[in-house]
Parts: sequence; C-alpha cells; structure tokens
Amino acid sequence: MLAQQSSIQHHQSYVQRQVPTMRVQLLTGLAELVQELTELPVSALSSALNFPLESIATTEGFLPMSQISALLDECARLTGVDHLGALLARRQGPQVLGMMFLAGRNAHFLQEAIAAMVKQSAWLGHGWQCQMLQQADVALLVLPTLPKQLQLWLACHWAWVFRQLSAGRIRPNRLFVTHSSSAQASQLRQLLEVPVQYQADFNGFLCSEEQMQLALRQGDRQLFELVQHYLELTGQQPRQSRLEQIRGIMREQLVIQQQCNLTTLANALHQSPRTVQYYLQHQGLSFQQLLDETREQQAVRLLKDSELSISRIAEQLGFADISVFSRRFRVWTGQSPRQYRQHHRACR
Repeated sequence: MLAQQSSIQHHQSYVQRQVPTMRVQLLTGLAELVQELTELPVSALSSALNFPLESIATTEGFLPMSQISALLDECARLTGVDHLGALLARRQGPQVLGMMFLAGRNAHFLQEAIAAMVKQSAWLGHGWQCQMLQQADVALLVLPTLPKQLQLWLACHWAWVFRQLSAGRIRPNRLFVTHSSSAQASQLRQLLEVPVQYQADFNGFLCSEEQMQLALRQGDRQLFELVQHYLELTGQQPRQSRLEQIRGIMREQLVIQQQCNLTTLANALHQSPRTVQYYLQHQGLSFQQLLDETREQQAVRLLKDSELSISRIAEQLGFADISVFSRRFRVWTGQSPRQYRQHHRACR
C-alpha cells in the first residue's frame, strides 16, 4: 500500500539522482478508469489507495517509477484486471505521450517517425529509453525492462503509435515480453492487436524492413523539421553523450547477441578498438569496468522486473555458466541472484 499523500509534488531531485521516474500526467484517465471498473467514487478510491487520484490531471512533474508501479499494481488488484496498464493506455491514446508523440508526427516514413520518438522517449521520465535496431530485413524496437503494468502501458502505446501513424495500415509482427502469460491473455491480445510472445529474453516489437519504409500520408517535411529544430533549441530533445551511447550499444548487444566485446562495440561505433579504448581511459574507465556495470544494472533490473529464469538471465548477459554469474552477482550485491529476487518480491 502506498504512503498517504495530500498532494503530488514535483520530484526533480529524483531525476538528478538518476532514480527511474515517470511523468505524473501520463496517468491521466486512471481515476475515471478505476472508478468505472469498481463503481466506487474517486474519493473512496483515493482513500483506499492512499493516493490522490483526483489531482493527477492537474499535476506537473515526476514521481519515482516504483511508486507509480505500486499504484498500478494496487489498481489492478482492486479492479481484477490483470492488464490494467494496457487498458489505461488504450483509453488515453498516443496523444498523452506529449512531446514524444509530437516528435514523430509529420515524418515522411514510419521508420523516421519511430526513430524521432525513440530520441524523445526520455520525455516520459528517467529509465524509459527505447532503442531501434536494424538486422538484415527486420527491425526491432527494444523497450526498457519495466514492472509489469508499466511494461503493458508502454507496449500498448507503442502498438497504437504504429496504427495511428500508419493510418491503420501497419501492425508490428510480434510483441516480445519478459513476463509470463495470464488468464486474461486473450483480452490483452485484443487490446494490442499484435501477437504476443511471453517469457522472451527482451521486451520489444518485431517489424519487417518493408513495414518501416512505409510512406506516411500525413507527412509534412517542413513541419517535421521545424518540430525537431524547436525541440533541440528548447532543450527538450535529449542529447546523448558519447558514454551514454556506448552504454546503450552494450545493452543492445547483450540483449540481442548475448555477448559484447571491444571489437563488436567499436564496429557499432564505426571506430577502431584502440580509439574506443583511448576514449574510455580518458573517462577513467576500462572496457571491462563498463561491461561489468552494464551487466550489473541489467541483472538487477531483470531479476526485479522480469520472470525470466536465473539461467536465462545469465545467458542473456553473456555468462556461459550460471555459477560464474552467481559468483559475480554476489560480488556486486552481496547476495546470490535467488536471494536478491526473493528479497525484492518479499518487500513488494
């Protein structure tokens, strides 16, 4: 149960400390949805949830992602709707994504629109960065690993972004999610209108290269470029540092290829291994240090927010042996992977 709050405040300090956060206004419509499903007045729901639902629509700023996740979990429990996050997203429509959706509108091609939205995904809060990967004749939109209801919320929004931008002509071929299926899986499938593969190694959408090259009917090149220029001038277009770019590529290669080494990293950056090594040294880092940090962050997130087995998590992070992963994880956290997962679930 959430702690009692009289109002929601702007928690800029959470962003500064790099704690995962979410923009409060992205919960617009939650009070009405839960009221409709439970037939209880909003005041009674706010009391039961210890959260001021009535103030969501008028509040600016961010809250910790863990707090919003706990709120959605409690709403799902009260309503009996296992896919509440997806249902909320469907009710909201992609316009609630604000600057993120604005960034992709008026592009000439679907791939261009999705890439522009991916760049602006930090508008949602810290910890929401998505990534677009091209492999042979397919494209992967990789979503961050989030708690279940937030994962469903984000996935549903992206599914309907594809539909709306393409005027209903494009649906992704498949959605991959790390959590397991439920008794309400068919209802979720109807909401998304995309086949879902559960207990996957990553969260994201699979599309064909042909789909991504779709020309958008409403595209206005001049307006699209004007919006991108405006977002950059006003500081709302996030500029990724070189180190952040390297971390992102490491995460991508671990998710997709289950391995990452200096050569593959350098190839992705279109630089020589020596140049990358030289840059990292000037940042006070080595390649192995950065890889260990990335593995630790991914391991903690997957153990907390996914239902992947520990052996599959070890494999995804490039460990050939689960015992090696367990020893390394104990060095990182002082606990075994199993102890860490059990402790986290007991604290929920």
